[in-house]
Amino acid sequence: SEPSYDVLFDLTAQNDPAGIGWRGDAYPYVFILGDEMAQTWRGLTEASVAPQSETCDGIGGCPCSPPECDQHTNEFEVHCFVDPSYRNEYDTICYNDAFGDNVYDINSINAEILRDIFADVCLP
Repeated sequence: SEPSYDVLFDLTAQNDPAGIGWRGDAYPYVFILGDEMAQTWRGLTEASVAPQSETCDGIGGCPCSPPECDQHTNEFEVHCFVDPSYRNEYDTICYNDAFGDNVYDINSINAEILRDIFADVCLP
């Protein structure tokens, strides 16, 4: 049993129940890796987690505004590496511009994908 929805909910909560302690200048990235269907111990659903992952007011360096960001951004950057058959269980949580664009096949994790994800925060 892997409570992936519970973990995502706690990691994106403003009161920080997971005890991450986001630094004031941190840009909040969240990663989920799972080879099973989305699960919860608390009765959470994708619909209950998704809205919370869209706003990170007061957490880290969010919101981010130009010139640091190309445009005003006020969301967690959530990336989900999951079994492709469970992609639709994460598509409204793990996205940037279009639903599911930050959902990846867990079997395809490689350095190129990770470099692309961190391209805007890592030094060349």
